[in-house]
Amino acid sequence: MIIKHMLNLDDRETVAQITENMYLQYFLGYSSYIKRPPFDASLFVDIRKRLGDELIAEMNDKIHEFAQDKTVKKKIRPLPVRMDLK
Repeated sequence: MIIKHMLNLDDRETVAQITENMYLQYFLGYSSYIKRPPFDASLFVDIRKRLGDELIAEMNDKIHEFAQDKTVKKKIRPLPVRMDLK
């Protein structure tokens, strides 16, 4: 769910991205790269049903807050300045 929302993907696109990207597979806990889809996109439907709308909305809010905090920190970061160069 985190990958899906952070990359703003639909269910099928999420599975495709995980299938193609070894870093996303590592993030999910796989010890080596696999070429086949790790799960079916319909799993997201089951997850949404089990969690309910309220918890999904809360998760979305937390992910959005995290993304906003990360963006703000990047903008504020000062550039290094070397005073000895003229």
